[in-house]
Amino acid sequence: MLTRILICCLVCLLTTFANPIARAQNSDVENSASHDSMLPFEKFEGSVSDTKGRPIDNIKIVITLFRTPETTVSNGNTDDPVDKEQPTRHRWKYESKTGHKKFSIPVDSIPETLADGERYLQLTVTSNGFLPHNQWLQPASFKGKFGRVKLRRAVKLIGQLAMPKKLAGTKIQMGTIKFFESTKTTFFSRSTDYSKLFNRTIKTKADGSFEVIAPEASTLQLTAFAQNAASVTKKIKIKPSDDFGESQDLGTVTLAEGAAVSGVVFNLEGDPVEGQIVLIRQATKNVGYFSNQIDGYAMSDANGRFTLPPREGTVKISLSSTGMIDGRRAHSTPVLPSKSQRLKLTSGKEPKFVEINEQRTWKVSGTIEPPPELALSGISAWVSGNGSDDYQKINLNAEGTFEIKAVEDAKITLWISGQKNGEFYDAKLTDDSYDRNREDLDNLDRASGTMNQQFRLHPVRGDVGSLDFVLSKYEYKQKTPVESFFDIFDGGE
Repeated sequence: MLTRILICCLVCLLTTFANPIARAQNSDVENSASHDSMLPFEKFEGSVSDTKGRPIDNIKIVITLFRTPETTVSNGNTDDPVDKEQPTRHRWKYESKTGHKKFSIPVDSIPETLADGERYLQLTVTSNGFLPHNQWLQPASFKGKFGRVKLRRAVKLIGQLAMPKKLAGTKIQMGTIKFFESTKTTFFSRSTDYSKLFNRTIKTKADGSFEVIAPEASTLQLTAFAQNAASVTKKIKIKPSDDFGESQDLGTVTLAEGAAVSGVVFNLEGDPVEGQIVLIRQATKNVGYFSNQIDGYAMSDANGRFTLPPREGTVKISLSSTGMIDGRRAHSTPVLPSKSQRLKLTSGKEPKFVEINEQRTWKVSGTIEPPPELALSGISAWVSGNGSDDYQKINLNAEGTFEIKAVEDAKITLWISGQKNGEFYDAKLTDDSYDRNREDLDNLDRASGTMNQQFRLHPVRGDVGSLDFVLSKYEYKQKTPVESFFDIFDGGE
């Protein structure tokens, strides 16, 4: 007990001495905010080395400040700036040929159009023989220090994608290969930063050959598939290399035969429907947080019929608003409300036939009210489970109202949140709206306010609404060192 008290006193003393330092640092940031650069710092600083801490020759650094005009932002999804009338980008460039680790780049004046609004910083560091480093930040929470940037040595991989033996001589259609860096997850590696792990998706050439720049001395998971052949997954080990110009040959990667799925799309009246995009998604194990889904598409013809690419294993069949048809991005509007179907496919077996039928829908409507400082463009609103496992964007009008056509008996979830300049906003259902819908339908679960708020509905068997949400700034309450210390003994939250 005495030891516990002494440790608590030491923590309190450290906290007391740390507070003046923190206040001084905050004061420096506030003073620098008045600089002509209109950024809260006067220079970009950092260091560049290889993974062993050694300096690198011939590095190139590009820092880009860009703003996404509100007209190009939809429900919190930032698109690439397209405003051609006003400058929406400003760049700083730096080169070093002598291998200095540290860099310092003065922040000059920037265009007034970049003075406020949703702004983002991108750091790109490149050097021949190394993987490029990309980092995205928001100026509101950035102090000008990028810290240590460590570049990984790279090697060129080459190989050949081939069709299965039974389809030998058939030309590969839209050959695709995904590379993911594998890492073992243990109790001590739960905090692995997966964003630093390598992942690439490439298209093969017409003859099936491919090449990719990957990290040396690594273990990669390779997943290859095509429009006319099923996928194959394998692990490959990349050897260390002293010469970046020397390629490592992965040899031939042979695809699986798979089994095809064909079917027909019907509307409520039982008539075939033309122009619906059908998605087949193969269930594969993700790597870290990287999605390793394998998608294939087909479009229904005048008779409502379609034939999907061959696949193997567990797959999900559903209708989609967009997909790759004949090598081009195609869209289907409107998408018939329907339910997804799961199948298990085995190579060499007879093709399976499915019917996709339009389902009855019910209206789920409501409003989302942001605080004055948050524009509607900063709201992210999605629905999942509406006839499929995919997330579908909820469209808001100028007043923040929405309407969803929910498939009958679907267990849908609404995902509502907001973001502006690095600050997050959570959603909460108003008391009146909650009481009104609970009394009428008794099918709404309201969770406590958290980031990326989820609102689950029980199976929909009638119109739901109006669901009225309000957004407020997410307040993160940081525990004091003493509270955190006692959590270790008391079990925490």
